[in-house]
Amino acid sequence: MTGEWTCHRCGADTLLAVLHVPGTWTNATGTRFPVVHKLVVCAACDPAGPRTPAAVDEDVLAAEADAWHRGTL
Repeated sequence: MTGEWTCHRCGADTLLAVLHVPGTWTNATGTRFPVVHKLVVCAACDPAGPRTPAAVDEDVLAAEADAWHRGTL
């Protein structure tokens, strides 16, 4: 758990992680600024439920790799 941090959506003390993701923001004049997005992963209210990796279809993966190597992807 993340200690004293609570979820900003549900208020529960069940945070699994607070991720700091770098990005940029462009203002009205077109100037870009570096920003950090904070993403909260909460065990209590995360709408997608626990994150589990999807199964990989090896045939689809091999076909996509072949297409990439041929330059047709």
